[in-house]
Amino acid sequence: MRTEDPEADTVEFTRNTSKIYTYLHTKKEGITIITKRLPDGLLLESKQILEDSTVIIQYYKNGILHEKIEQKNKIEKIIEIESDSIRINIIS
Repeated sequence: MRTEDPEADTVEFTRNTSKIYTYLHTKKEGITIITKRLPDGLLLESKQILEDSTVIIQYYKNGILHEKIEQKNKIEKIIEIESDSIRINIIS
């Protein structure tokens, strides 16, 4: 267990699957953040859970934001980010 901020509940763990990923779980001021990284530290995924039950998931390719999904009350907003364009889909 590693705590970077005395106000936060932070847990870092490694899950053994076909690849070894490092997960960092932080909870502070009602916001939970879970990040998934490769062993070399490259960010793959970030998930935020807010107090109002909003969930924001960000997916990365080669360390660059590729897709962002926001979910709240059965409404999902998908923002796809590509090198030269942004596409937004709202699904209810």
